[in-house]
Amino acid sequence: MAKLNHTHSLLLFAVVLILAFTSGGILKKFVYTGKDQARIQRALNQKFTQLDQIAASILADGQIPDPPDMEKKGLLLLLYRNDSLVSWSGNSISSLAMDTIENDTSRFSFISNTWYIIRRYYKADTTLIGLLKIKSEFPWQNKYLQNGFQGDLNIPLTTQISLSPQSDFANLYDRDGKFLFSLDFDQALKYPKLTRYLPPLLYLLALLFFLVVLSGLFLRVSNGNLRNLLILLTALLFIAGRWLQVKYLFPGAVYNLELFGPFLYAGSPFMSSLGDVLLNSILLLFLTMLFCRDFYFGALSASHGNRRLWAWIILLLVLFSGYFVWTHYIFSSLILNSSINFETFNVAGLTIYTFIGLLTVAFHLTGLLLLSDRILTLTGGTFRIEKLLLTFTLIYGLIVLILYLSGYDMDLITFAGFFFFFVILCLIHYRKPINYTYSTLLAFVFLFSVFSVYFIAKHTALKETNNMKVLAENLATEHDPVAEYLMDGLNRKLVNDSVLANYLFDLNFSKEEILYHLQDRYFNGFWGKYLLRFTDCRPEDSLILGGIERA
Repeated sequence: MAKLNHTHSLLLFAVVLILAFTSGGILKKFVYTGKDQARIQRALNQKFTQLDQIAASILADGQIPDPPDMEKKGLLLLLYRNDSLVSWSGNSISSLAMDTIENDTSRFSFISNTWYIIRRYYKADTTLIGLLKIKSEFPWQNKYLQNGFQGDLNIPLTTQISLSPQSDFANLYDRDGKFLFSLDFDQALKYPKLTRYLPPLLYLLALLFFLVVLSGLFLRVSNGNLRNLLILLTALLFIAGRWLQVKYLFPGAVYNLELFGPFLYAGSPFMSSLGDVLLNSILLLFLTMLFCRDFYFGALSASHGNRRLWAWIILLLVLFSGYFVWTHYIFSSLILNSSINFETFNVAGLTIYTFIGLLTVAFHLTGLLLLSDRILTLTGGTFRIEKLLLTFTLIYGLIVLILYLSGYDMDLITFAGFFFFFVILCLIHYRKPINYTYSTLLAFVFLFSVFSVYFIAKHTALKETNNMKVLAENLATEHDPVAEYLMDGLNRKLVNDSVLANYLFDLNFSKEEILYHLQDRYFNGFWGKYLLRFTDCRPEDSLILGGIERA
């Protein structure tokens, strides 16, 4: 197999970047239209055939099949003899509807919060009514009651049902060719998940190829001073690029993801989301690798007692200690300022965002390991270990003192553990340069795992304590803790509500329709005692709240 060279990497970067730019627009062209009528009609015809076969069997022996099996197929069967209901396959419609449906002659009807196709079969004094579920429309939802079309029909949730035939809708008919209902897809995407997630993944892949191209470019530069200048320019390019990204939220396909929203994590403006922290960590790790591999120190390492080399060592030790403080801040902030569960023993609470958060920390720890190895390689054979450790102790102690005086929330065990970690690395390296074999890497993974488990346990306990303090303050100030608890659960549902998103970004929907959707789906029941206000804000709008009324 041919080795991937610099030209191939550059070509792959260009191709993937073009795909990232164009894939979203291409996928958005694949929408449901009236042409999907044939597919849905075939699915209904298959259900008609299936129901006919079941009906023939029931009328022959008088036994209704297993109710759970019928429910999975979206079927409800009602058996009448001498105008009396004698058997039924489920309780998804009310008893009143069961009593009155026998005399109902409609072919398609809304019964007990669900749209059904109604088919009737007769034999002597026996009547069998089969209901084919099309769509559920409950006034509210929970994990048991879910709105939407019958799954095997493959119809998007936002599709509207019309009881009159329309030329540009999907008009559907029964076996006799009589009109049942029509579907208005309203430009619903055929591949919503692919449209949502493929462009961001391609952008991430393009970023990785860009870093590979940059890495290959540095290998082509033989002049050490020029490499140093390019490393500095690359760092400035990353900082400027990330600042522009955060300010203008581009690419839009990336910043529309929940990963880049404030619901999961919110820190400083430069780290306003978990996705921003991840990108910062990737770029920081790349710069660290670039620095450790390509930074040119001249002939300093060959000169014993060189003062310029000693100045570089001091600077690197300051950078190394600052890198750890930054890692400590990022890790603690991810736990304290996010809604992500990092407790690995709580398997039910783990999500993909847990993995992303831990991956971010792993990038920082890897950068620390690389930087420590570069420092020890640079000092090996030049400085005595006592001198190096004494210098590190003074620098690290001074930084810790500054943090303590500035009120930074310090953890003695974590900071002491990092100090002893570097001391152990020094002892090992001065005895014999470290070879990063499988067993060595395994040892580092074990040490980092112990550090992470302790860190997560301590800061999760601190987070729970802070939450209890906030709850106690709310109780003391007469806040409604039940309402705040329920609101916390609504946040994720509102973010993931595709119907609401369509309402907000489609000017054809009025504010009253959006307010009705919010009240109908989310703010009912317990929320009835509150006054719900809804305002649709554009980026250039300013929102001023006033005139708050009390019940």
